[in-house]
Amino acid sequence: MVAASIIAASTSSLAVAYQISPNPNYGDIVIFSDDEAENYLTPFENFGFLIVASSATLRNYGDLQNHGYLWVGDDWGGADIENHGSLINHGLVVFGRGNDHIYGGGLISNSGRFVGDINKSGHDTIEASALDNSGLFDVNSQVIINGEVTNSGDFINHELHVGTFVNTGSFQNPFATSNADGYSYTQFYGETVNNGEIEFMFIDIHGGSLKGTGTLVGNVNIGSSATVIPGSSPGTLSIDGDLHSSGNYVFEIAGVNSGQYDVLDIDGNAFFTGGNFKFEFIDGYLPSPGDHWDFLVADSLNGFDTVGFTFAGLGDGLGIDFHNEGGKISLTVITAVPEPETYAMLLAGLGLMGFMACRRKLKEAA
Repeated sequence: MVAASIIAASTSSLAVAYQISPNPNYGDIVIFSDDEAENYLTPFENFGFLIVASSATLRNYGDLQNHGYLWVGDDWGGADIENHGSLINHGLVVFGRGNDHIYGGGLISNSGRFVGDINKSGHDTIEASALDNSGLFDVNSQVIINGEVTNSGDFINHELHVGTFVNTGSFQNPFATSNADGYSYTQFYGETVNNGEIEFMFIDIHGGSLKGTGTLVGNVNIGSSATVIPGSSPGTLSIDGDLHSSGNYVFEIAGVNSGQYDVLDIDGNAFFTGGNFKFEFIDGYLPSPGDHWDFLVADSLNGFDTVGFTFAGLGDGLGIDFHNEGGKISLTVITAVPEPETYAMLLAGLGLMGFMACRRKLKEAA
């Protein structure tokens, strides 16, 4: 195996950036304190140890693939990886105890282990244009992703800022079961697609959309600018906790059988203060009188009379009857009954028709 250690000047003002080598690396590459190193290779593959020591900087403009061990920072201070290309981890990435940073707007992909020091006193920051995790991502850091996070593995973090979060794995807050305040999953815009499990003490969706067939573990708040779309054309979205909502919901219905319509299943209490429920009949399905769906289930239901309802695809002459039985809300298609005003107009019209017929008969008799 080939080993390489690189030593540079002792101060950053004298440091000259250089290409890390050899490639591939099966030994040790150490970027010492105050040193600056670069990678332009596509790919650069590390099967050994790549260590970015405290106060050092590694700039990546190529495709940096780690199959071995990548250490960022140390016990004496933080380090920086300026990522303008792709940082792909199949091995182990570890943050030290200092203030470590990965930034630069590149891509991060993890199928291995991406972990931080849980005993650290510093605060890390990870920034990227997109992040794809199919392994273990467990970093007590501020994570800022300007584009999309796709998670099919285990994602553990307490401060995520993201445009779109697509989850088919597990997303947890390490403090979700503690009594500490302020640990929440918060969304002001964008989209969360959860087909796995998201667990936080508080899940606050102030804006944007929330959709999927997964489970939200924690107390959920849906703001007035947010839209919830249970299921995945269609399916069931579950909440293991209480729901407080002033937002909007879209339920898709493609039939009367289980799995053909959306369901919001709440293992807790539901509190509504306004908002709107829209029901869309999709895939060519035409409802008939007597069709029935249990679309919302909760331990208890409060404020449901403050919610508005709209329907798309409900045929002419049909109406909807809502029924609440112990927290289970169902809707049934019925034949619409004309309002009293409609009856009055109908009778007036019939009377006018009779009067005109009588006048015609009188004229003919004359």
